[in-house]
Amino acid sequence: MNLISGPSLDELKSMLDRAIAEDFIPYEEFLGRYVTKDEAKTRYANLRKWVDAKGHFWVGNGPFYLDKVDIIAKIITIKAFREFPDTADKWARFAEPMISEVDVTVPLTITPGQAIEFNIDITCRGVPYKVDDIMYVKYIIRHGNKTKIGMATPITDGKWIIRLSAEESKELTPGSAELIVIVVSKLVGVPTIVRQPFVILTPSPSPSPSPSPTPGVVVTATVTKSITTVITVAVTTTTLRETVPITVTQTTTEWTTTIVLAVALFATGFATAWFITRKTK
Repeated sequence: MNLISGPSLDELKSMLDRAIAEDFIPYEEFLGRYVTKDEAKTRYANLRKWVDAKGHFWVGNGPFYLDKVDIIAKIITIKAFREFPDTADKWARFAEPMISEVDVTVPLTITPGQAIEFNIDITCRGVPYKVDDIMYVKYIIRHGNKTKIGMATPITDGKWIIRLSAEESKELTPGSAELIVIVVSKLVGVPTIVRQPFVILTPSPSPSPSPSPTPGVVVTATVTKSITTVITVAVTTTTLRETVPITVTQTTTEWTTTIVLAVALFATGFATAWFITRKTK
């Protein structure tokens, strides 16, 4: 069946006139539930206008339609259908692949046990990449001989974030580490992969509790010099908080020497006086 030229066009016109006259509805027992006779007449009338204007039965309602046909010159004329919902430049964005450009903000060092955030900016030729056009953003953290895998969270067009809670960051191994971000777009088949190194610090040890004071003795002494030195010692314990006086008697060397010399001189003087007295008698 040729819809644009040849003897079939006359046959098709005859069948169209017959359908209009008979209020024909194909498969009426079924389609009659959805199409009324008046609606069928309106559609047939529109088809008749099309055939009279274009000279063929190739009806189209897409972005372009067949306007004229010149079989002898082998020329056809195609025109744009301006009522088509998609504009002519709808597909122009695919002229260049919309490969995402990814920038990841990573702190140089992080401390396990603290909440951590990694910010991700996703653009294409300077324009924020729409969240609806991204299938997912995945991250991999390599630390030591371990890996941590998860999904980033969208904030707005072009802005995504990776959040690690304090409990999650405790699992990170101190030392050099690497963050790998994988952005998969719905518009292109090539993912964008970005790698960023950083350092995981060794967590500071918890402070040890202060030791309880050990019971000790505080000694204070007051010395009074006399012939015999008396030393008073005050003993205080940190637990009992009592002061116990202790008296210690000690003979000092200075006074001992003085007394010995005095006794010696007295004895010498006494002996000399006694000797002289004897001679006189």
